[in-house]
Amino acid sequence: MQEKKRKILVALDMEALEKLTAEEDFLARAVERLETDRLAHLAHIAKATPGVSAETNMEELALLAPSDAVHRSVLLRQAAS
Repeated sequence: MQEKKRKILVALDMEALEKLTAEEDFLARAVERLETDRLAHLAHIAKATPGVSAETNMEELALLAPSDAVHRSVLLRQAAS
């Protein structure tokens, strides 16, 4: 997206810049919503799980997984991000 924006700015294509800005705004709102959802899920987990708090990180949370396969999948997802 950055490269696309740079090309638009170099070309002074204001119409394309307006569309790209709208897309960036949409994506920023989507990220905000997903982060809000993630925090709500973590709060729910913390409330239902002794030893889990807002400071618990994903590695620590993965240790509470019901099986080794789930534990590994959580850690793999964390490493990919």
